[in-house]
Amino acid sequence: MVESADGWLAVSLPRPWDWDAAPAWLEGAVEDWAAVEQASARRPSVELLERAELLGLAVAAVDDEVGPCPSPTAVTGSLAGVTVVDLTSLWAGPLCGFLLAIRGARVLKVESATRRDGARTGDPELYESLNDHKELVVLDLGTGPGRRELDRVLAAADVVLEASRPRALGAFGWDPARAWASGCAAWVSITGYGRSSDRVAFGDDAAAGAGLVRWLDGRPGFLGDALADPVAGMTAAAAVLDGLTRGGQHLHDVSLVGAARAVRS
Repeated sequence: MVESADGWLAVSLPRPWDWDAAPAWLEGAVEDWAAVEQASARRPSVELLERAELLGLAVAAVDDEVGPCPSPTAVTGSLAGVTVVDLTSLWAGPLCGFLLAIRGARVLKVESATRRDGARTGDPELYESLNDHKELVVLDLGTGPGRRELDRVLAAADVVLEASRPRALGAFGWDPARAWASGCAAWVSITGYGRSSDRVAFGDDAAAGAGLVRWLDGRPGFLGDALADPVAGMTAAAAVLDGLTRGGQHLHDVSLVGAARAVRS
């Protein structure tokens, strides 16, 4: 949590290039969190949020506005015979895929050969618990054969899970419309603020942006570890189950912030 000149911000800088961008964000040398706090205290929240969005940094105002979030109903039944292609990484998307796998779906976890799931660098038990029920498919997406294999895998999917900005998969020629034409029943996007936003978010800042915080002596604190991730993963899985039960083809637009807000309310 970082205090700006007029409020509180939740800031996540988990990637090496986030720290590379921090000096441009705060317009000065930034070597550690103390420097982030000092520079942020001199600037209004709106300025920090706008600059962070331009640089692709995960920064949220505590209790910020939320993105879309479905409100699925409880459903039962097996997913035997359903093929899920899981293109996600880290926590929220993989949890959704895991929940569908234990309901009987065949889940293919697709990873890029040059950019593996970032969760592999963390707690191995978390990665294994989320992905042990899946079939791993590693593709070199920078080659023709790798892209053709991705086409083959996605064309056979009943459910697609992805956590990318729309233009990212569009570069490979895939979007919900093409999936519908291939017979897909559910396209699930799990992003920070919804498909219409380019804002970056991780579980901690998204939870704070939704107001899932505790207050002590006028200072907000996190309620748990990246709470928006498991909440969004469970929300997405429930939405898929609901859509498959009702039939038809569905685009499920799940935002980390929206899912966390739904829990808070």
